[in-house]
This record gives sequence, C-alpha cells and structure tokens, in this order.
Amino acid sequence: MGRWALLLGGLFAVSGSPVAAQSLQISTVHGNETGCRVLAGGAYESDDKFLLHPDRYEAHESSCEFVEVLVSRAGAQVVKALCQGEGSYWVQSIIVSEPDPEGDSLLVFFDNGELWHEVKPCS
Repeated sequence: MGRWALLLGGLFAVSGSPVAAQSLQISTVHGNETGCRVLAGGAYESDDKFLLHPDRYEAHESSCEFVEVLVSRAGAQVVKALCQGEGSYWVQSIIVSEPDPEGDSLLVFFDNGELWHEVKPCS
C-alpha cells in the first residue's frame, strides 16, 4: 500500500507542474521595421508590426505563445502557437527559416508556404 501511495503522490506532483514554453533557437528579438521601432519605444502608426521573440510572436493586435517547436536538420523551425487577440483564441502554425548566412535575417512563412515577414535582430 505504501508503494501505491508514493506512486500516486509522484504522479500528482508531476501533473500539477506547469509545462515550460517552447522556444525558437534565436538569442534575441527579431522584427520588421515597424516591430523593432515599437519595441524601442517608438510610435505604432501602421498595422504591420511583427516581433519574433524566442517564446512567442506579436503581430498587429495579437500575441501568440509557442506551444511546440520542431527543428529540421537544415535548421528551419516549425512552430505551433496558441494565439490571442481581439477577444478570441486560435492555433496557428508558422515556419521560420534558418538564419541567412550573409546576414541575421529570418524568413517567417505561413504554414501553406506563403512568405509573411522577413525579420532582423532588433537593436
């Protein structure tokens, strides 16, 4: 009986702990021109803001937390995100390219392969 109590106690301890957010293999925030300007404290004057953080992205009036990140052998990353904005929730998948060897830019694609944004590290 004592072993069962220990086993059940261990299961409850594990199931009650929060799950760690998934992260991209980037060390700094990347963004488009508008996103980096807003991150630096500038005015948000258009609706094209995009910021790519290691654990989430922000696009216009929505924020999406990464719940799964898969890395290909070539270095591209597939991301499943839980998004929230304007009173709604949805799941969205994106693809983030491997870093450009001649610069620090990344390409962000919708899951259908359509290019969404090119982002660079925000300074």
